[in-house]
Amino acid sequence: MLRIGMLTSGGDCQALNPAMRGVAKALYEQNREVEIYGFEDGYKGLIYGNYRKLSPEEFSGILTEGG
Repeated sequence: MLRIGMLTSGGDCQALNPAMRGVAKALYEQNREVEIYGFEDGYKGLIYGNYRKLSPEEFSGILTEGG
């Protein structure tokens, strides 16, 4: 089992959604047994252990979403 934590700084950033989608899509295609965890509110989530497991569906349709 491969476990990946996805952490951003927590602010708005251009092209971050497509970058996150690309990483997730590549991971799911390479390894069916992968778990991706996202930290809520950037570094604050890392410090306080605020994270959740993300599903492949959560990365679908985010290319045109902002923020």
